[in-house]
Amino acid sequence: STTSRSQTPDPLLTAARSPPPVVCSGEIPRCPPSHGALSSLVVVLVEDNAVCNTVMTRLLQSLGIGTVLSCIDAEEAWAKLCAFPGTVHWVLTDLNLSGPMDGLQLAAKIRSE
Repeated sequence: STTSRSQTPDPLLTAARSPPPVVCSGEIPRCPPSHGALSSLVVVLVEDNAVCNTVMTRLLQSLGIGTVLSCIDAEEAWAKLCAFPGTVHWVLTDLNLSGPMDGLQLAAKIRSE
């Protein structure tokens, strides 16, 4: 006697037959203007990986963020936060930063002030 099984595609074979992923050209598309909603925002970006820092800075700028203060470590971010004369609306930080202070410690320091 012959048994009949429904054939479920093997995920590894399916992935192997899939077209290769699209490679980013390095260009970040411009989003439509936000009618000024984001243009007044000030964001501190804290990322110690130079490539990620550059990509995130460009992405935030392409979204229409008015001011992006890019930092490579928590100490630089803290210094910029203390020296900035206006309001900082967002702090986007990597949690695992090199240096004596990581992203969680930076967040705690910001909240305590």
